[in-house]
Amino acid sequence: MLLPANHAKRVLPRQWWPWFHFFTRRVPSHWWHQVSDRRYFWLTGMPDQIAYRKNLVRYELGNGCFAETYWAEVPASEGMIARAGPAAFLVVHGSEIAKFDCYGPEGHYHLAAPYPYGPRKALQGSLHFMERTAEEQVERAIFELQHNSVHYLKTHARRKVRRTRLDPQLLAAVCSEMRTNMLGDLGAFRNQMINEADTR
Repeated sequence: MLLPANHAKRVLPRQWWPWFHFFTRRVPSHWWHQVSDRRYFWLTGMPDQIAYRKNLVRYELGNGCFAETYWAEVPASEGMIARAGPAAFLVVHGSEIAKFDCYGPEGHYHLAAPYPYGPRKALQGSLHFMERTAEEQVERAIFELQHNSVHYLKTHARRKVRRTRLDPQLLAAVCSEMRTNMLGDLGAFRNQMINEADTR
C-alpha cells in the first residue's frame, strides 16, 4: 500500500533513500497514523494506486466518513498480475482506518489500531487473514467493518476520529452493499479467467 511517506521516498533522489530509512525506523510508532491521512495528498500528491482503481465504489457514511470497494491488482513483471482480488477501505475524516485486501492465500488487512490490536506502524504493516479463500476473506472484512469499526475508531491516534460515531443502521446497510459488490467483482474476474482459458 503506497502511503504519503512512501510517496516522499519516490520523489527523493535514490542516494537519499538510506537516510530516509534511517529516520523512518526511528519515528515514534503513533506518528505513523499521520501517514495514513489522505488530507496530506494535496502536499504529497495522490499515489497512482489510489487514483487509478478499477470498479471503485464509494459509500457515504455521513459526517466526513465513507467506505470504498474496488478491484485491486498487484502487477508482476511484463504485464502479468502477481495477485488480485476485491479490496475495501474505511476512511474517517481523511484518516484511513482499515484496508482489506482479499487476495486469497496472500490476503491480508491493515488496521490503524495500536499494538497489539494492529501493527505498530498503523496501515504501514499488515496482518494476514486466517481465512484462506477470497470469499471467506470478504466475509471477514465485512464482519470487521460492521462489528469492530467502533473499536478501531476509539483507539485511533486522532481525537476527532475517536469522537466519531457511525450510524449502526447505515453502516449495516453499507456493509451489505459492499459485500455484494466485492463478491460480484470476484465472480466477474473468475469468469473472465475461464473465458480467456477457453479461447487459448
